[in-house]
Amino acid sequence: MTKYRAILADPPWHWKARSAKGTGRGACSHYSVMSFEQLVAMRPEIDALADTDCVLFLWSINSMPEQALQLIRAWGFTFKTTAFTWVKKTKHGKRHIGLGFWTRQNTERVLLATRGKPQRLNADVSELLITTVRQHSEKPDETYALIERLVPGPYCELFARKTRPGWATAFSPEAGLLDHGAVNTRRQPSDLTRKANVMGATAQRIEEENAQRREDEEARRLKAEDSHWARLVELIEEDPDLAAKFEPLDGLSIGELFENSFGRFTPEQAIELLRRSLA
Repeated sequence: MTKYRAILADPPWHWKARSAKGTGRGACSHYSVMSFEQLVAMRPEIDALADTDCVLFLWSINSMPEQALQLIRAWGFTFKTTAFTWVKKTKHGKRHIGLGFWTRQNTERVLLATRGKPQRLNADVSELLITTVRQHSEKPDETYALIERLVPGPYCELFARKTRPGWATAFSPEAGLLDHGAVNTRRQPSDLTRKANVMGATAQRIEEENAQRREDEEARRLKAEDSHWARLVELIEEDPDLAAKFEPLDGLSIGELFENSFGRFTPEQAIELLRRSLA
C-alpha cells in the first residue's frame, strides 16, 4: 500500500447551529457530516496512509479550533503552524462577507502538522491565499500547487470532492463531483429545518434578495469607476499640454483627480475645472 508524505484533509465537521435556519445553511444540508468521535476513530486508517515522515494539512473551522487541534493529536501528528489563510473575495474582487456569531467570517485556515521529520522543498511559499469564493465548501484549487511546492509527495486528499493529477483520494465517495464545474449540492432540508415557519423562510428569501441587490449595486459601482477612470485618461491624452502636467516631476496624479471627481463631477467637468486651476 502506498504511503503518503503529504495528506490534505477537509473533514466533514459537524458544526452545531443555533437554529433551524442555521442548520439549513450548514454543511449537513450539502453533504454527510461526521461527529468528532467518528473522525477521531479514523486513526488506524490515517496510520495506514501516512508515511513515517508526513505533513498533514487540515482545513479547520474558525469557531472550532480546539476540535481541530485535538483531531491533529488524535491522528498522531504534532501541530506546527498555520499553513494557509484563505482570504475570500467575491467574483467582483471585493471582500466576501460570510456568517458568524460574532464577527462576519471571511477567512478559513489550513493547519499544518507533522509526524516524523519531514522536510520542506522551498522556502518561498506564502501563507496568505486570496481567491474567489465558489460554491458551498469548495476550496481553492491553488492549495494543491502550494502544497506541492512546499513538501514532496506522494500526495493524498481525504474527503475530496475533486480529483487532481498526481493526487490520490481516500474516504472520498464524492471525489470528482466538482471536476466539471458547479453542481447543485443542496439536499432535502433536515427535519429540524422543515420545522422553520413561513416567516423564517420569507426572511431568508428577503436576505438573499438583499444580498444579491448589494452585489449588483457593487458591480455597477465598479463599472462606473472603470468608465470614469478610462474617460479621464482619454481626455488627458487628447491634450498634450495637460498630459505633460501628469509627468512624475510635475506631481499631478490621475488617481488623486479620480478620487476628487468620481461621484461629484463628470470626467469632462473634472478636466475643465483642472484646466481652470492651472491657468
